[in-house]
Amino acid sequence: MTGDVSDATLSTIVSDDGTDLSVHTLGKGPGVVIVGGAFRSATDYFALARELADTATVHVLDRRGRGGSGPQGPSYSLDREC
Repeated sequence: MTGDVSDATLSTIVSDDGTDLSVHTLGKGPGVVIVGGAFRSATDYFALARELADTATVHVLDRRGRGGSGPQGPSYSLDREC
């Protein structure tokens, strides 16, 4: 389910702890956020995002340590990521 991200808008948001997080956005309509699972990057969800993009604005997040997002860091925990 990987895909080319060239048709998406790439932006960066900053989490409360200062980590830069990459977000790929495409489509138009009500917002949908896709947050991938372990060992996945945003590009793994682009086929799904494209299917939704005709009826929704889809934001696909690169979690910490994946794709264009910043590292998990030494004090990383799933609670902190949430």
